[in-house]
Amino acid sequence: KTSHTMSALSALSVFSDITFQRVWDRLGFDVKGKKFEYRLDIKWNNPVNFVIDGTGDVPSFHYKGQTLWLADDPEGNPARTLRLSCFMPEQQVGEWAVRHGAKKADDRGVREDLSLIFSEDGKSIIEGSQFQREYEGSLPMTGRLVEA
Repeated sequence: KTSHTMSALSALSVFSDITFQRVWDRLGFDVKGKKFEYRLDIKWNNPVNFVIDGTGDVPSFHYKGQTLWLADDPEGNPARTLRLSCFMPEQQVGEWAVRHGAKKADDRGVREDLSLIFSEDGKSIIEGSQFQREYEGSLPMTGRLVEA
């Protein structure tokens, strides 16, 4: 788990550099002073909520009770795309992951990556969006705005 901790710590500096202007530049809609809650539909997974919270000093992103950080420089992402990553400490390592290099199945904690492509109006997360859990292949994902 040390590598996850180090990855999280190094990524925090990227997360802390996020500004409302940079998020607006990427998404094409303003998040300052607003909160957007989306319902994500990930293939072979239960639906889950994702939140963009623009009510603080900097925008933040929340998923499964965790705060996410940007996985790469948002200025290198295609338009209307956010790539985010989070270590999920309570996620049990699955059988598939064990077969592909993870420790035993009773361990907990994996990284999950999201590549979210937003519609022009910001009301949905469109085809081409991807979810990937550590040790597993990527899965298609879509979503819709449930509260703004």
